[in-house]
Amino acid sequence: MALPTSGPMSLISLQTEYGGANPVGLMEYYRNGLYVPSTISTTTVVPAGSWSSYVYTVTPITRWVLNFSGGGYWVVVHWGGSQVAYSSDSAQNATQLDNFGGYDYGRGNLYSYTPGSKNDPISTWHYYVRRRTTATTTTTTVNVNTNVPEAPGTLYLAASFYGGRKT
Repeated sequence: MALPTSGPMSLISLQTEYGGANPVGLMEYYRNGLYVPSTISTTTVVPAGSWSSYVYTVTPITRWVLNFSGGGYWVVVHWGGSQVAYSSDSAQNATQLDNFGGYDYGRGNLYSYTPGSKNDPISTWHYYVRRRTTATTTTTTVNVNTNVPEAPGTLYLAASFYGGRKT
């Protein structure tokens, strides 16, 4: 809760907003000191969006592909003509890939399977795929208490603290 923006202000109201030791003294309240910050940060979390329906198209526009060759498994996700790739020996069990271009991708049911052959040893599993927007976190820092003196012993006026805040 911020301090009032006009009217009388007591030392108790400063101590209530900023904290401080007893007995309360004006000399302990200065910007960038122990009790009065010059900036505060606010963190905003936007949760992940809702999952889309599962989609699959035969061309490489929208699909989840799991391939296997002698080197291990890898996943290639196609969505709307864009490709998001993930490669790992444990990719066979991957059911969700997070934060590729601002989206999370999820694997659905198996659509088709193509076994490898002598001429092409790569086995391929095609799955339905869905996506959602990835959760984001933003931190914003703003200047506060700009009128509060920066050094103890400076001339203090009640107006210096108007609108001041700790958080």
